[in-house]
Amino acid sequence: MNPQNQTIPRVSARPIIPQNPNDYRYLLPATTGYLLDVAYGPYRLTVAPQTMRQARGLASAAIRSHGMPEPVSFITSTDDAPALLMVLHTAMLSRDALLTLSFAPCDGTPLPVVTGPQDARTYSYRRSQETMNRSQLDVFTMRGRLVQAGGAR
Repeated sequence: MNPQNQTIPRVSARPIIPQNPNDYRYLLPATTGYLLDVAYGPYRLTVAPQTMRQARGLASAAIRSHGMPEPVSFITSTDDAPALLMVLHTAMLSRDALLTLSFAPCDGTPLPVVTGPQDARTYSYRRSQETMNRSQLDVFTMRGRLVQAGGAR
């Protein structure tokens, strides 16, 4: 009861963040924050609104690649290190992204760079002997969440 003897009606609180961690509304801010953290570390909350929107777009593309991929492509320059880091990590988070590297405008067919099964096994063996650093563990964890969310749809 309040001081005027009136009953205050109860309002059911609706959670702002969904309870399911695989929900898109939960994954989008988490993945956006991850990409900003990769590029800016503890200063990720100080970025310009445009950079925040771009990180959100990259995060959305990575998440959707595991469920309903959309035809979208991103371009950045190696002169813009934060953008490059976010694009590279978006590719690592994505189900099957293709990266194209060009040094000048070119109309030709890109030269494929692929490794064979033996090299893949060698890489896997080498990785098994190393301790993952935080960056590798973070991308592995985030990608696992996106893969799980894609299968949950």
